[in-house]
Amino acid sequence: MGYDVTFHPVSVEDLQHFLFDVVDDPSLSTPRSQEISEKDKARQLVKQLYEKVPEWFSDKSVPFNASVSFLAAILAGFRRPFWYSRGASLSFAADAVPEMGELFTPLPGIAKGSISKRADPSKGRITENYTASGIILPEKIEALQKLFPRIAPSLDANAKGYHFYSDDFRSLLVATNFARSNGLGLIEASDVVVPAADECISDFDNMRAPFLKRVDP
Repeated sequence: MGYDVTFHPVSVEDLQHFLFDVVDDPSLSTPRSQEISEKDKARQLVKQLYEKVPEWFSDKSVPFNASVSFLAAILAGFRRPFWYSRGASLSFAADAVPEMGELFTPLPGIAKGSISKRADPSKGRITENYTASGIILPEKIEALQKLFPRIAPSLDANAKGYHFYSDDFRSLLVATNFARSNGLGLIEASDVVVPAADECISDFDNMRAPFLKRVDP
């Protein structure tokens, strides 16, 4: 099985408001789900996702990046555009470019409340299907972009030996440009969207991808 990666611009404030606060006070699930989107279908899906949070927290076998971080990426996709990349990920590129891995902040490091006391053994990176990373904070997006020549030669090249080929890199570049222009951070996830199975756990209308001929915000 491959990795269907998505890049999600997100604010620290949204993560606190729509996720960390709801974890601490489940009674907020209804009003926060009403705030997250203007679409009734989206609001209903978010409410259903919120209902799973207590189960995730009671099951200690569920990894942090497969529960809290994954939900963070899903919620971010309801708020803003997000971008698709087939098989190419910053988390995996960080194995060869250690400076990239250092840019991720695990979500407990930015949370207020109970999440701040949790551990993320993944060090804020995706590790398998249906996991998500921590956040690359807004002030670190420029540093991330400076590392791009080490993972992709150009938008038009498909040279072997690089972690990103042209379409994947185009998604990453536009996502980071959007984040940087709007003062946002970035989370990446695996399998929020699985095109081959026609699955999307977030707002498909917000998805951008070269194969959809929809890349610009």
